[in-house]
Amino acid sequence: GEFRVGEASYKSADTIHSLTFSIIMLNTDQHAMRRRARKGQEVRVMDFPAYAKNARQAIPEEIPESVLQQIFDDIKANEIALDPQRRAPYKQLAVRPAMEGWLSVFVSKRAQYLRFWAALIVAVGRIYLFADEDDVQPVLAISLKGGRVSSDPDVLRRELLGRAGGSTAC
Repeated sequence: GEFRVGEASYKSADTIHSLTFSIIMLNTDQHAMRRRARKGQEVRVMDFPAYAKNARQAIPEEIPESVLQQIFDDIKANEIALDPQRRAPYKQLAVRPAMEGWLSVFVSKRAQYLRFWAALIVAVGRIYLFADEDDVQPVLAISLKGGRVSSDPDVLRRELLGRAGGSTAC
C-alpha cells in the first residue's frame, strides 16, 4: 500500500509514524526545553543538520531534504501546542471533592489563624487549600501519598508549614 500525507506519498505506515515522532521531538527540543531552563541558563537546541541526521537515522524511508528543512523551519517558528484547559473554579470540574469546607489553622510563630477553603479530592490523592471557595488556583496542594490522617492540630500545622516552606500565604 501507499500512504499519503499532503502531496507526499510513503511506502510504509512506519515512515509516517517515525516522521511524526521526529516532529514531536523537534518541537520539544525547540520550545519546551527553553521554558524549563532556569533563568540565565544557556539552552542548546538542535540545528537543522542535527535534526536531519537524527530523522534520517530514525525514518525507514528517504525523506527529501527540502521536506525536512520545511518541517524544521515550521516547528522552529511555530510551536505545536494544545490549547490549555480553561481555568475554572474547582466546583465546576468533573472531579468532585469527597469533603470540602473552611479550615482554620493557628500558626503560633505568627500568632494568627489562617483560613482556607479545603477540598479533599480522593481521585487524585490530594487536599487542595484555596484562599476562597471560588478561587481557581490553590494556595497549597498536599499530597496524601504515604501520608497519614490525624485530627491533631499540631500535626496539621507542621504539615502545612513544612509543605509551604515555613510560610503560608493567603
